[in-house]
Amino acid sequence: MSNIRSVGFIEKHFDEHSEFIISKINESSISLSRISNKDLNELIYPIVHLIDFEFNGDSKFLLNKTIDEMDLMYSNWYKLHEKMFTTFNYVEKNNIILDYRKNGVGYYWVDLNCYYSYEMLFRLHNCGRVNSHQNLLELREYDINGYNYSRVVVVICNNGFINQIKGDYNLKPDFIYKDYIYDLFLNYKELKGFKILTPNNNNFTHMDLNDTELSNLKRTRPEFFFLI
Repeated sequence: MSNIRSVGFIEKHFDEHSEFIISKINESSISLSRISNKDLNELIYPIVHLIDFEFNGDSKFLLNKTIDEMDLMYSNWYKLHEKMFTTFNYVEKNNIILDYRKNGVGYYWVDLNCYYSYEMLFRLHNCGRVNSHQNLLELREYDINGYNYSRVVVVICNNGFINQIKGDYNLKPDFIYKDYIYDLFLNYKELKGFKILTPNNNNFTHMDLNDTELSNLKRTRPEFFFLI
């Protein structure tokens, strides 16, 4: 395997698992010179999900497995856990950073304090992880019947700077959650500001705020705009 670009991509995005991933690709007939980053992600995610979600971060249990075998193992794991996953009578164990609930019912933000999440995989129907140097904030809701829902908003941060704000299936969050996103900007002091965010159909940015909200945010949190 000689494609430096692909090796660099693996090392950047999969950090502590990169050595194991590269060794497994070397054992296979896969040519990194002919594979896109998107296809590379789809190849690697089953491997890292097995390591982190099934084996608690320990790759030694997969040393004798091929990429195809790990792909099948992950497929079976996902089907089983998707059926088992429920948020009924859910007990929140993550750090609640902003709370809008009344009598235990309503919305709140949590800091997952990690870059991958078993729950996010099933709540938001996405890949369940971001780059290893990033962190995840998520909007959730308890309803009156005892269920806990992710309100399909996840904020991806890097050292307090916002990289992306995504919704279900990695699409743009529904606009009905805009007030909660805006309040997070104003009142969660661990956030330091925006990285360069290009407005597009799949990402909520400061440009989605109305003129009054944007003006208020610039006045109360001017540091948010230092990098953009």
